Amino acid sequence: MFKILILGAMNNLSDEGIERMILHRLRFLGFHLGESIPDEKTIWLFRDKPANAGAFEKLFEDCEKR
Repeated sequence: MFKILILGAMNNLSDEGIERMILHRLRFLGFHLGESIPDEKTIWLFRDKPANAGAFEKLFEDCEKR
């Protein structure tokens, strides 16, 4: 899911746009054809709780340092 949020942020996509993007990048994200993928509501829920706790800022800071 973290890869999904990174790609969404890099491409300035809405959750709906991220859902469409997933279909085009299944292998990179670790999904396979026929496997269920996260929908926009799942993406929103995954982003909402950690974002409110400030967790994503820390994760992105750690990624930028590497």
